Amino acid sequence: MGDTWGTVCDTHWDLQNANVVCNQLGCGTAISSPGGAFFGEGDGLIWMDIIECSGNEMRLTDCPIASWGHHRCTHKNDAGVICSGEDWQLRLANGESPCEGRVEVYYNGVWGRMIDTEWNFNEAEVVCRQLNCGSAINIYSHSKFGKGTGPTWIGNVRCNGTEPSLRNCTFTKMEQSSLADDVGVVCSGTTFFISSYITIVLLPAMG
Repeated sequence: MGDTWGTVCDTHWDLQNANVVCNQLGCGTAISSPGGAFFGEGDGLIWMDIIECSGNEMRLTDCPIASWGHHRCTHKNDAGVICSGEDWQLRLANGESPCEGRVEVYYNGVWGRMIDTEWNFNEAEVVCRQLNCGSAINIYSHSKFGKGTGPTWIGNVRCNGTEPSLRNCTFTKMEQSSLADDVGVVCSGTTFFISSYITIVLLPAMG
Protein backbone atom coordinates (compact mmCIF):
# COMPACT_ATOMS: atom_id res chain seq x y z
CA MET A 1 0.00 0.00 0.00
CA GLY A 2 1.54 3.30 -1.01
CA ASP A 3 5.25 2.50 -1.27
CA THR A 4 5.25 -0.26 1.35
CA TRP A 5 5.32 -3.96 0.54
CA GLY A 6 3.14 -6.26 2.61
CA THR A 7 1.64 -9.75 2.55
CA VAL A 8 -1.82 -11.28 2.24
CA CYS A 9 -3.54 -13.32 4.94
CA ASP A 10 -4.51 -16.89 4.01
CA THR A 11 -7.74 -17.06 6.05
CA HIS A 12 -10.01 -17.14 2.98
CA TRP A 13 -7.29 -17.74 0.40
CA ASP A 14 -8.25 -20.16 -2.38
CA LEU A 15 -7.63 -20.96 -6.05
CA GLN A 16 -9.98 -18.25 -7.31
CA ASN A 17 -8.13 -15.60 -5.34
CA ALA A 18 -4.80 -16.95 -6.55
CA ASN A 19 -6.05 -16.89 -10.14
CA VAL A 20 -6.54 -13.13 -9.93
CA VAL A 21 -2.89 -12.73 -8.87
CA CYS A 22 -1.66 -14.87 -11.77
CA ASN A 23 -3.85 -12.91 -14.20
CA GLN A 24 -2.68 -9.59 -12.81
CA LEU A 25 0.98 -10.56 -13.19
CA GLY A 26 0.61 -12.11 -16.64
CA CYS A 27 1.63 -15.52 -15.33
CA GLY A 28 -1.14 -17.70 -16.71
CA THR A 29 -3.61 -19.36 -14.37
CA ALA A 30 -3.33 -20.53 -10.77
CA ILE A 31 -2.60 -24.21 -10.28
CA SER A 32 -2.16 -24.07 -6.50
CA SER A 33 -2.88 -21.62 -3.66
CA PRO A 34 -0.73 -22.68 -0.70
CA GLY A 35 -1.17 -20.87 2.60
CA GLY A 36 0.57 -21.17 5.95
CA ALA A 37 3.66 -19.31 4.75
CA PHE A 38 4.43 -22.17 2.36
CA PHE A 39 7.22 -20.12 0.76
CA GLY A 40 8.47 -18.74 4.04
CA GLU A 41 7.27 -15.96 6.29
CA GLY A 42 7.25 -12.43 4.97
CA ASP A 43 8.05 -9.37 6.97
CA GLY A 44 6.50 -5.97 7.36
CA LEU A 45 2.76 -5.42 7.32
CA ILE A 46 -0.01 -7.86 6.44
CA TRP A 47 -2.15 -5.67 4.25
CA MET A 48 -5.09 -7.77 3.19
CA ASP A 49 -7.54 -10.38 4.36
CA ILE A 50 -9.38 -11.31 1.16
CA ILE A 51 -12.94 -12.60 1.49
CA GLU A 52 -13.61 -14.12 -1.93
CA CYS A 53 -12.70 -13.36 -5.55
CA SER A 54 -14.73 -14.59 -8.50
CA GLY A 55 -11.49 -15.26 -10.37
CA ASN A 56 -12.22 -12.77 -13.17
CA GLU A 57 -11.15 -9.54 -11.43
CA MET A 58 -8.41 -7.49 -13.07
CA ARG A 59 -6.43 -7.08 -9.83
CA LEU A 60 -6.50 -8.39 -6.29
CA THR A 61 -7.71 -5.07 -4.89
CA ASP A 62 -10.93 -5.50 -6.92
CA CYS A 63 -11.90 -8.47 -4.71
CA PRO A 64 -13.95 -8.02 -1.51
CA ILE A 65 -11.55 -7.30 1.34
CA ALA A 66 -12.44 -8.18 4.91
CA SER A 67 -9.95 -5.71 6.34
CA TRP A 68 -6.99 -3.52 5.47
CA GLY A 69 -4.28 -4.06 8.04
CA HIS A 70 -6.68 -5.05 10.84
CA HIS A 71 -6.95 -8.81 11.45
CA ARG A 72 -5.64 -11.63 13.62
CA CYS A 73 -3.24 -13.01 11.02
CA THR A 74 0.49 -13.36 11.57
CA HIS A 75 3.18 -14.05 9.00
CA LYS A 76 2.62 -17.74 9.68
CA ASN A 77 -0.58 -17.15 7.67
CA ASP A 78 1.07 -15.60 4.60
CA ALA A 79 -0.64 -16.64 1.36
CA GLY A 80 1.18 -17.93 -1.70
CA VAL A 81 0.43 -18.95 -5.28
CA ILE A 82 1.86 -21.18 -7.99
CA CYS A 83 0.98 -20.05 -11.51
CA SER A 84 1.05 -22.03 -14.73
CA GLY A 85 3.77 -19.76 -16.10
CA GLU A 86 2.08 -19.12 -19.46
CA ASP A 87 3.41 -15.91 -20.93
CA TRP A 88 0.63 -14.52 -23.11
CA GLN A 89 1.74 -10.91 -22.76
CA LEU A 90 0.59 -8.12 -25.06
CA ARG A 91 2.07 -4.93 -26.44
CA LEU A 92 1.11 -2.30 -29.01
CA ALA A 93 3.85 -1.78 -31.58
CA ASN A 94 4.70 0.93 -34.12
CA GLY A 95 2.31 3.52 -32.69
CA GLU A 96 2.98 7.00 -31.37
CA SER A 97 2.54 5.92 -27.74
CA PRO A 98 2.51 2.65 -25.74
CA CYS A 99 -1.30 2.80 -25.90
CA GLU A 100 -1.70 2.58 -29.67
CA GLY A 101 -0.32 0.36 -32.38
CA ARG A 102 -0.23 -3.12 -33.83
CA VAL A 103 -1.29 -5.82 -31.34
CA GLU A 104 1.53 -8.26 -30.66
CA VAL A 105 1.56 -11.34 -28.44
CA TYR A 106 4.51 -12.71 -26.46
CA TYR A 107 4.58 -16.50 -26.38
CA ASN A 108 7.35 -19.08 -26.05
CA GLY A 109 9.88 -16.28 -25.61
CA VAL A 110 9.02 -14.60 -28.95
CA TRP A 111 6.88 -11.59 -29.87
CA GLY A 112 4.48 -12.53 -32.64
CA ARG A 113 1.48 -11.37 -34.60
CA MET A 114 -2.26 -11.43 -34.00
CA ILE A 115 -4.69 -11.57 -36.93
CA ASP A 116 -8.49 -11.35 -36.97
CA THR A 117 -10.76 -10.72 -39.95
CA GLU A 118 -13.63 -9.77 -37.63
CA TRP A 119 -11.68 -7.59 -35.18
CA ASN A 120 -14.09 -5.38 -33.28
CA PHE A 121 -14.39 -3.10 -30.26
CA ASN A 122 -15.10 -5.97 -27.84
CA GLU A 123 -11.67 -7.49 -28.44
CA ALA A 124 -9.94 -4.11 -28.61
CA GLU A 125 -11.49 -3.05 -25.31
CA VAL A 126 -9.98 -6.10 -23.60
CA VAL A 127 -6.54 -5.34 -25.08
CA CYS A 128 -6.65 -1.76 -23.80
CA ARG A 129 -7.82 -2.96 -20.38
CA GLN A 130 -5.06 -5.57 -20.12
CA LEU A 131 -2.45 -2.93 -20.95
CA ASN A 132 -3.87 -0.40 -18.46
CA CYS A 133 -4.51 1.94 -21.40
CA GLY A 134 -8.10 2.95 -20.75
CA SER A 135 -10.73 2.21 -23.41
CA ALA A 136 -10.56 1.50 -27.13
CA ILE A 137 -11.37 4.54 -29.27
CA ASN A 138 -10.29 3.29 -32.72
CA ILE A 139 -9.70 -0.17 -34.19
CA TYR A 140 -7.92 -1.31 -37.34
CA SER A 141 -7.79 -4.67 -39.11
CA HIS A 142 -5.76 -3.77 -42.20
CA SER A 143 -2.22 -3.45 -40.87
CA LYS A 144 -2.49 0.31 -40.32
CA PHE A 145 0.56 0.10 -38.04
CA GLY A 146 2.53 -2.10 -40.44
CA LYS A 147 2.90 -5.85 -40.78
CA GLY A 148 4.48 -7.78 -37.95
CA THR A 149 7.56 -9.86 -38.66
CA GLY A 150 7.26 -12.61 -36.06
CA PRO A 151 5.17 -15.79 -36.09
CA THR A 152 1.40 -15.51 -36.12
CA TRP A 153 0.45 -16.73 -32.67
CA ILE A 154 -3.32 -16.25 -32.44
CA GLY A 155 -6.34 -15.44 -34.57
CA ASN A 156 -10.14 -15.41 -34.55
CA VAL A 157 -10.33 -13.82 -31.10
CA ARG A 158 -13.82 -13.48 -29.62
CA CYS A 159 -14.46 -11.48 -26.46
CA ASN A 160 -17.61 -10.09 -24.87
CA GLY A 161 -15.66 -6.97 -23.89
CA THR A 162 -15.64 -7.45 -20.11
CA GLU A 163 -12.77 -9.96 -19.78
CA PRO A 164 -9.74 -8.86 -17.71
CA SER A 165 -7.26 -10.11 -20.33
CA LEU A 166 -7.19 -11.50 -23.84
CA ARG A 167 -6.42 -15.03 -22.70
CA ASN A 168 -9.86 -15.09 -21.03
CA CYS A 169 -11.45 -14.79 -24.49
CA THR A 170 -11.78 -17.57 -27.04
CA PHE A 171 -9.20 -17.68 -29.82
CA THR A 172 -7.42 -19.98 -32.23
CA LYS A 173 -3.76 -20.80 -31.71
CA MET A 174 -2.14 -20.34 -35.10
CA GLU A 175 1.59 -20.97 -34.49
CA GLN A 176 2.31 -20.58 -38.20
CA SER A 177 2.98 -17.92 -40.82
CA SER A 178 0.09 -15.98 -42.30
CA LEU A 179 -0.38 -13.40 -45.05
CA ALA A 180 -3.40 -11.92 -43.27
CA ASP A 181 -3.40 -8.36 -41.97
CA ASP A 182 -2.41 -7.47 -38.42
CA VAL A 183 -4.94 -5.88 -36.08
CA GLY A 184 -4.37 -2.60 -34.30
CA VAL A 185 -6.00 -0.36 -31.75
CA VAL A 186 -5.84 3.17 -30.38
CA CYS A 187 -6.67 3.31 -26.69
CA SER A 188 -7.71 6.37 -24.72
CA GLY A 189 -4.40 6.23 -22.88
CA THR A 190 -5.85 6.54 -19.38
CA THR A 191 -3.68 4.50 -17.06
CA PHE A 192 -3.94 3.48 -13.44
CA PHE A 193 -1.53 2.14 -10.89
CA ILE A 194 -1.92 -0.48 -8.22
CA SER A 195 -1.77 1.32 -4.88
CA SER A 196 -1.22 -1.75 -2.77
CA TYR A 197 1.48 -4.35 -3.02
CA ILE A 198 1.61 -7.93 -1.87
CA THR A 199 4.51 -10.26 -1.43
CA ILE A 200 3.75 -13.56 -3.18
CA VAL A 201 6.38 -15.94 -4.52
CA LEU A 202 5.70 -17.31 -8.00
CA LEU A 203 7.17 -20.55 -9.28
CA PRO A 204 6.85 -22.02 -12.79
CA ALA A 205 4.70 -25.11 -13.10
CA MET A 206 6.67 -28.34 -13.16
CA GLY A 207 6.15 -30.15 -16.46
